[in-house]
Amino acid sequence: MVVLAAIEVELLYLWGAIFLAALIIELKTFNLTSVWFCVSALITLIAGIFGANIYWQIVIFIVTSTVLLIVTKPLVRKVAKKGHEKTNVDRFIGKKALVTKKITADHYGEVSIENSIWRAASFDESSFKVGDKVVVKEISGVKLVVSKFKEIEEDN
Repeated sequence: MVVLAAIEVELLYLWGAIFLAALIIELKTFNLTSVWFCVSALITLIAGIFGANIYWQIVIFIVTSTVLLIVTKPLVRKVAKKGHEKTNVDRFIGKKALVTKKITADHYGEVSIENSIWRAASFDESSFKVGDKVVVKEISGVKLVVSKFKEIEEDN
């Protein structure tokens, strides 16, 4: 019985350590990646202080972590998705552009899109000469990343 009591006291330190570790991770990342374990460890620590035995503590930790994860994860995804703001530059992705300055695998060029000139890089290390049609695949910093325009693609 004394050994079991010593293990249960050490387990309280473990729940406290899990709480602190999860809290530190959460405060460092702000990604809501460990908040469930933080809350579960705190609940389990409190249950242990009030006399829950080792088996109940493990069950409480697993069940509360799982329930919190299942219940709150869709809400977190919804809130995180709302926080993403598209910029007006995102509208260029998938659009056709015209090369105005030669683009090579190791040098940036320029493209004209919607009456503005942008620095451009090749998506797949292809080279493009002035007058080539390209399609914007992505945006990297202040550059458009482009690839060869195929007539089959929808003309945007």
